Amino acid sequence: MVKRYRYIPVLLTDKTIYLLSFAILAVVPAILQETFFVGIIAILFAAILGLYLLGSLKDPYLMVVWIPIGSYLGYFIVLFQNAVIPFSLFQIFLVLSFIVFGLNFFLSRNFHLRLTGHEMEWSLFFLFILFSLIYSPNRSEGLLYALRLFFLIGMVYLLLNTIRTKQQLTFILGVVVFISVILSIVSIKEGLLNKEAAVLGFLTSGQKIISRATGVQKDPNIFATHFFLPILLTASITLNRKIHWSKRIIGAILFIILFLGIISTYSRSGWIAISLSLLMMAIWFRQKKVIVALFLLGVLILLLFPNYQFILFNLIKRFFGVFTGEIDESSRVRIYLGIGAVKMFFDSYLWGVGFRGFPVVFPKIIPPQNTLGVVEPHNIFYTILAELGIVGFLIFLWIIGKILSTGIGVLKHPHVREDEYTMGSALVITFVAYLIFYQFYGGGLFDNNFWIIISLIFCLQRLRWNPQ
Repeated sequence: MVKRYRYIPVLLTDKTIYLLSFAILAVVPAILQETFFVGIIAILFAAILGLYLLGSLKDPYLMVVWIPIGSYLGYFIVLFQNAVIPFSLFQIFLVLSFIVFGLNFFLSRNFHLRLTGHEMEWSLFFLFILFSLIYSPNRSEGLLYALRLFFLIGMVYLLLNTIRTKQQLTFILGVVVFISVILSIVSIKEGLLNKEAAVLGFLTSGQKIISRATGVQKDPNIFATHFFLPILLTASITLNRKIHWSKRIIGAILFIILFLGIISTYSRSGWIAISLSLLMMAIWFRQKKVIVALFLLGVLILLLFPNYQFILFNLIKRFFGVFTGEIDESSRVRIYLGIGAVKMFFDSYLWGVGFRGFPVVFPKIIPPQNTLGVVEPHNIFYTILAELGIVGFLIFLWIIGKILSTGIGVLKHPHVREDEYTMGSALVITFVAYLIFYQFYGGGLFDNNFWIIISLIFCLQRLRWNPQ
């Protein structure tokens, strides 16, 4: 039972909140000039929402749990879509969670915050970013991105201080898998089972693909990253011999559905990241044969159906195209961006060109027509090297190493339980998968799901070392 704080003001009682919510939103039907039935529904919804908000005030987890859900729903629902700054579900739930947690923090008079133990390196990295804005050619945009990074780091502490039981963590992971399975089924139908798109891709030697699944994202590459955690979690369940066979079978079925989902995105960066991550997972559990068998099964299914052989042809071509640059312009653009980053680094190797300075400096080094107008970096490491120099890069490597050390420390705990080991393996390797993916794509520092994975690693560590 959720503890009721006796020091919360008298006005914030269940009855008062219920009546207040009822009274305020009772006028909604009149304002919207809707029917009486719709008005009743709106009133009931408002009453339930009011009670839920009150409950989240007493236990912020009830609000915070929606942050990963909103993030994995992407742009499924967007408020004020035509505005200058549209609001996604993730942004709405993140802001509400900060407000609810802040109110709970002060009203409960419990001024204790759990820390990660990584505050020194994170503070140095963020302060260096602010320092680089002094000489950055893109100062205004850099400040906005710095604030965005600040709130994402704050989200880590938000989740760390509200996820208090292993059941709460398990629930979040379960919901993420459920959402991803639904999205995967839709993506398979719209992508892999689109015969016309497969034939067109074959006729153009893989250069034209019209059926790339984007799901709840605007970019199929970003959508592919949504499958990293659920794929690796179901793989971890399937490969763990100590888990009951019935759960392993369910895990294998969900794994196949999710794996087909990421294939439907035709994201080469996503394929490379998940392939290497699954290889690491198989080595970790000493189950390489299972991964190979599942892979061969998928290839066999495609070969048995002539209509889908075109899909297999496109998959192979696009996979190797990211390394050779021979398939399409996007692969060659990555090479030009890398060359520009190297030149930028040698011009200012110690401090870099300044946070978010890459898009401004790059066109001065390489003509934009060579990259089809693309000026955003497509590699998280050379981005930091170019913008923050050796100093920022070393701090960043320090942060990455500490996070990996934290996750591996949970797995090597002498009293780690099987469910903790399964979740921990999935989270740590998912973190690595994101690092691999962002060697071929840009925006890694500002990926919501990437920071959620980091948050859950710290949550699992705290629950392992301090279950109470």
